[in-house]
This record gives sequence, C-alpha cells and structure tokens, in this order.
Amino acid sequence: MKHLKCAAAALALLLLASCGRTAPPPAPAAQRFGDDPLWDDGRFEVSTYVGSTERGGEERPTVARLVVMAGRLTPAGTQDTTRTLSFDFVVGIPADAGRETTAAVLRRDSLDPIEVRVSRSERCGLTRVHLGRDAGRFVQTVASCLAEAPPGRTAVTWPADGRPQVCWDALPVWLRGLAGETAGRKPPFEVRVWLLPGQLSGRSPLERARPLDAVVRVTEADSIDVPAGRFAALEIAVAAEGKADAYWLDAKYPHALLKMQTAAHRTLGLTRTARVAAAAPADPTGGAPAR
Repeated sequence: MKHLKCAAAALALLLLASCGRTAPPPAPAAQRFGDDPLWDDGRFEVSTYVGSTERGGEERPTVARLVVMAGRLTPAGTQDTTRTLSFDFVVGIPADAGRETTAAVLRRDSLDPIEVRVSRSERCGLTRVHLGRDAGRFVQTVASCLAEAPPGRTAVTWPADGRPQVCWDALPVWLRGLAGETAGRKPPFEVRVWLLPGQLSGRSPLERARPLDAVVRVTEADSIDVPAGRFAALEIAVAAEGKADAYWLDAKYPHALLKMQTAAHRTLGLTRTARVAAAAPADPTGGAPAR
C-alpha cells in the first residue's frame, strides 16, 4: 500500500544500520518530558486526528482523539503516591461503526507502564484486554466474545537485561519522552527495547503477552504537512519481527504526535492540539468524553 512506503523504508534503514553493530545502551529515562511543570496546570492536552484504516482491501475514513493528563496514584492500603501521566486514545471508523479505545497510566518520571486497558467493538460485542501489575508482575487479562481470543489471564515475563519495557499501545505518549532526549544526543540514534505487541493486533492472547525484541530509531525529518499545518519534525521508526511503524513528532516540546503510519494499515494526521480546561470537549469519534 502506498501509505506504508515510509514505514517499509524506515524498516530497511533500521536493518542496515543494525548490521554488524553491538546493541546500543538502553534509552535514558524520559525525565525532561514528564517532569516539566507544563503538566501541573490542571488542564487536559487534547489532540484530534483524521486519516484512514484499511479494512477488506478498502481505505475507510478514520478519526481519533488523544487526551493526556497528569495525576497521582496511591495504591489502596499504602501511603506511597506515584506521579502519573494518563492518556485516552480513541479511534473511530464511522463507516463501520468501529471504535477502538486505549486508556493507559504511565509513571510520570520514566513513562513506564502502570496500567493499560484496550477495547474494540466487535459484531459479537466487545474485546477487552487489561494489562496491570499483580504482586509485582505485569499480567494480561483478556475478555472477548471472539473464538480466536478466548478469555484468559497470562503473566507477562520481561527479560531482565535493563532495556526499557514498552507497550505498543502506549507509544503515542512514550515516544514523546524519547523525543525529549534529542537535547542530549543528536539524531540519528537508536535504542533497543522490549516491546509488548498491540493488544488488538489480531494475534492470539498468548502471543500478545510475549515481549518482542524491537529497535526504535530517531531521525530528523524535513518539515511535514498535516491538516494542522507545517511542522519541523522528528521521525521515529519502531521495528520488530520484520514489521515497522512510523511516527512523526513535533521537534519542539512537548513533542505532539503529528502523524503515524502503522504496519496494520492505519494512517493518522494531526488536525488540532490544545490545552483545555478539565472538562474535555466532545469526542469526535462519537463516544463519551474522556474520563
């Protein structure tokens, strides 16, 4: 598909750049991004997108909304408080009445995942996947009406080698932390991560609970045009198991997601981003406002 050419080219560059090299050091913590006082103004950051998703060989118009907010989390029975960044990413395909929702809570200092919930409307109902910590371990819980995604509970085993542990579903925010690191090292650079696959990627639940060896490469892109205007951008390719997704982020802080093209045949471009009062505006995908 023509809209995957950039992702395929990014994958080829990653494979060439990795040939004959030792693994680079782990990505540094994304402290510049999460610790900025911008997030303490009591507002939501609301970004909207338009694009397309391929279904049955046809490109279906697609709309999306990403809402990011700061908060604090105090587990029941403790006095420990963790500063967090939470986000809701809702994608709608109006022609199919399709709707996918990701709700995630990340540590504000490192953007490590604390909890991720994803859901998708199906003809038979809803498919829901929850990722969360239980007794110190990350656990995947699946509830679905689909025969290929039977309900179940599986522990996620992250290799203990110090690499960043990243959920694909959290990339729209996690990558913004990595973009902030360009102040300390000039692109291009790459990091190796353990990447938990997208929980609505069509894999079996068991395979979706297995982290993949992935390479994330950051490069400076030319200015790109999206419906919101022209921006100087950073291009970030995420490659694993022979597939690559491409993301373009605003080169300026807070590195808003400008555009994405995924190996799953979805393209989204930014139409607007703003910080708004605590009551988020109406959801352009047709659902209820973010929590």
